Amino acid sequence: MIKDQEYLKSKASYCLDLAKKLGATDASVTIGNSISETVNFRNKTLDESNRSDSLAMGIETYIGKKKSSISSSNLLDENLKILIENGIPRQTSILGIAISKEQHIIIVKPRVE
Repeated sequence: MIKDQEYLKSKASYCLDLAKKLGATDASVTIGNSISETVNFRNKTLDESNRSDSLAMGIETYIGKKKSSISSSNLLDENLKILIENGIPRQTSILGIAISKEQHIIIVKPRVE
């Protein structure tokens, strides 16, 4: 289902406001929402019909020259909050974030040698 402009704007505003509140000096948000439909006919009869819905968001945050990029198709506020909190570039370390198929958020901290 295509989301209305107000929904998309509110998600973008939420992310930008939160990123600034958490210390980002700059931030940008890209939201994509699309529907694709394919219908195939063979010998003048319907052979196949497919429909695909897509809703995803990408967020870039900066602290000075340090940049972090995250993306998600789970646009629940609590999920976005966790992603942004852990996506803000750190002054001392860089965190990696992955979301498993079961929607668990995994934070990976690189080994310092």
